[in-house]
Amino acid sequence: MKKLETKYALDWQDKSFIKSFAKNIKSFSAKERQSAEERFIEIFNSQKNYISDKQSQSHLLMCSFALAVFENLNLKKNQEGSIQELTTALKQFGGKYIQWSMKIMLWIKQDKKKFIENAAIEKSRATYGESFEIMELRAENTFSSIVKKCGYYEFFKRNGIPELTKIFCEWDSLWADEINKQNCGVRFERPTTLANNDEDCRFEFHYGT
Repeated sequence: MKKLETKYALDWQDKSFIKSFAKNIKSFSAKERQSAEERFIEIFNSQKNYISDKQSQSHLLMCSFALAVFENLNLKKNQEGSIQELTTALKQFGGKYIQWSMKIMLWIKQDKKKFIENAAIEKSRATYGESFEIMELRAENTFSSIVKKCGYYEFFKRNGIPELTKIFCEWDSLWADEINKQNCGVRFERPTTLANNDEDCRFEFHYGT
């Protein structure tokens, strides 16, 4: 099997994703998992010139593996079924941790508004890197994080299947749904997404509603 041609050392999250993701595809046999893993390396190595920082490498790893799995699933399922199984598998990667982290932080933070805004800004700077362009807007009762460029969308668009971006949009629902469940004075909405051919992805947090 070929080796990944990375530019930066893999961290524990990268390694965990590579090790576990294909195993979350319940319909895969061992042979199909191996095929997807080999195809993942092939896709990643062919796209490595798009790596501009450590974060973009991690995004490329996830997108390349998702595309490889999708191609293998599509050999025996229709596109809708393939995307649904892929979405379920992606949510299993750290899903419980994401949900419980958000739930606990909403319980213990006195100033929910400050927590939401600081978390969004910190994540945009530390997690997304140069393959994303994100801006923030503040109003009296609303904070918006607006994604003008999404590394996931750019990857799937240049590989001819932009609709696969929606699996990462669904991943966001893990923490977003938790905000709305808690009835803590913060309401979340996402009225537009690049995956739906809108101009941007708008993550809106409304306070006091």
